[in-house]
Amino acid sequence: MAKTKQSAKAAVPYVERLVHAEYIQENLRGAAKRLREAYDHISRKGGKAAEDKKLYAKYREAATSINRVTAALQGPPPKPKRRGRKLLIVTVAGGSAAILLKSARGDRLQGAATANGRSSG
Repeated sequence: MAKTKQSAKAAVPYVERLVHAEYIQENLRGAAKRLREAYDHISRKGGKAAEDKKLYAKYREAATSINRVTAALQGPPPKPKRRGRKLLIVTVAGGSAAILLKSARGDRLQGAATANGRSSG
């Protein structure tokens, strides 16, 4: 019983979207219409309907409508994580720190060499 309640709670947002979203309803109507037309076409043509291009076009349109409905029900896709930006910032910060440390060390070494050169000369 607990699983049933959890399933029902999970379905609530999808049902609300089905009821309130006009775009979804239009696509569902279109899919139902195309499938109904395809069924009528098959019932009229019989065995020859399997080779009919109009029938496949109707099935294709119905499948497209159903795909649009499922995409709309799922909502927008999540935004991709921007890992590249973080990596760039860390690289620039690390490179800057390395340059600063190297120049500071070079200044100390150059200052020591100059001091040693004056005292000996």
